[in-house]
Amino acid sequence: MAMPRGHESHRVGMPPRYVDAVLEGGLVPSASVQTVLDAGALRRLSGQRGYGQGIGEQAMALGCTAAASWRWPSRTTWGVSGRFAEMTVAGGQDTRRPQPGQDG
Repeated sequence: MAMPRGHESHRVGMPPRYVDAVLEGGLVPSASVQTVLDAGALRRLSGQRGYGQGIGEQAMALGCTAAASWRWPSRTTWGVSGRFAEMTVAGGQDTRRPQPGQDG
């Protein structure tokens, strides 16, 4: 988001830091995400000191693949959960951040 807003800092400022991090061993350009724990719906991943952008994309791809293979116990339950989310949004509530005066 920095570049569309006219902030050149990431294009100019970050490459030297990336080079230093690689030389120091804190950043591994060839790293890929590794599954440390796979307990069905719960997974723990390690980025192996890779670039955050690439590791994040790999982690999301793993999550999407896993979710597509799950067997949901009840479509009725899933549908009700979705309906509650729709009701919350329709009521103007943003569940990510409590509004002033609301308990969070």
